[in-house]
Amino acid sequence: MSSPTNTPRITFGPLAPDDAPTDASKPITEVVLIGWADGEAKHLAKYETVYLCLEQGDIYLCESHTVDLVRCRSATWRYLAPLHSTGPRRQLIFHLLSNVGVNSLACLWDMLRVKHHEQLVSAAAIIFDSAPDPVAANIPWDDTLLYTQAIPGLPAWLRPVVLRLMYAGLLAKVALVHGFLRMKPLLDRNFEMLCDDPNAKGVPRLMLYSDKDVFVPPREVELAIRQMRKVGNEVEARLFKGSLHVQHFRTFPKEYVAAVHGFLKPKL
Repeated sequence: MSSPTNTPRITFGPLAPDDAPTDASKPITEVVLIGWADGEAKHLAKYETVYLCLEQGDIYLCESHTVDLVRCRSATWRYLAPLHSTGPRRQLIFHLLSNVGVNSLACLWDMLRVKHHEQLVSAAAIIFDSAPDPVAANIPWDDTLLYTQAIPGLPAWLRPVVLRLMYAGLLAKVALVHGFLRMKPLLDRNFEMLCDDPNAKGVPRLMLYSDKDVFVPPREVELAIRQMRKVGNEVEARLFKGSLHVQHFRTFPKEYVAAVHGFLKPKL
């Protein structure tokens, strides 16, 4: 995707006051944690501890919503807009959880380009937890599990019926949109942005995934890794054994922190 010429350049959030105490041993960065589908900020907050002993600076918690996967990107701008700022820039780290977190980042980049005519140049790294899926046609069953779980108050006896109906609907949608109308599904377009968008060019990535993730299977993450590397992106990966979707930090906290710190320290 092309970006406007002579575009402004942006950062996120205000810098600390000039007289604020600093630790010379820690870099000053902004961390934007973008959560999984319908995860609340209070659940996302535990990831702050990953960064407290590594860097100093603001940490933003951004909730994401399942409904964002079925509506236009501009409809998602409303809760991403507060992240936008035109102040002095710091290094920026994105920490994304699941495909809905990736979708929120794609919406954010779209907002910067379309609404503000800006390009992000301060990103130091992108960390993916349990994401991304590069080809939507490969994962209708995985998506069906996610959508079914997101329905509040669904009785247990009705869940298998809804699961199968939704699966049939997603298969039909893939056949119609991708096969008949020749339109690229949302996840495919999001992945293309991760590879080609000017906001992502040259930004190193870390993939955190598991062999037991049923929503974003390891085969999909490993395909994404290969495709990202093929177009020239620097990608590191850490495969966890036995943790479930977006449960790697909860299951292996020390190993998770070590993977993030080992990846980030040479880049900050």
